Amino acid sequence: MKNVVVVLFMLVNCTYNPGPLPAQAVKESGRFGIALDEASFPQNSPENLRKSLLKAINSDKIEYMLAHLADPSFIDKNVREVHEGDFAKQVAETREKLKKGLKSPLESLLKEGKLNASEKSASLKDPALKDFIITMKLENNKWYMENNKK
Repeated sequence: MKNVVVVLFMLVNCTYNPGPLPAQAVKESGRFGIALDEASFPQNSPENLRKSLLKAINSDKIEYMLAHLADPSFIDKNVREVHEGDFAKQVAETREKLKKGLKSPLESLLKEGKLNASEKSASLKDPALKDFIITMKLENNKWYMENNKK
């Protein structure tokens, strides 16, 4: 019965509330059908998010990165408004961007970037990469990579 309630809630939430899914629904059903794996991809600190992002990219877990490590409100909005609700199209677009030259600087920044963190935000910068910056935010006790081009 609990699973039926969660699925029903998710359907109603997606239909009437375009915001991100609540944390409980994410744990029980996964975002976009991708199960949450906090043991393999911890997000409890900016440093752990950095490592989780690098691991996701290097192991080609782009679906996981987008579903759980990237800013949920941005991803939800982008999937809904740009990709007509099709998460697979968002994944394909991100894979294409990585393939066309984003992967190398992103990996470099995640490996070598200087981490500056405060209580609720953080950034990774590397002078060699000039304007390429990764920003992070703390939301619901988890760190997420933000989209800088909102």
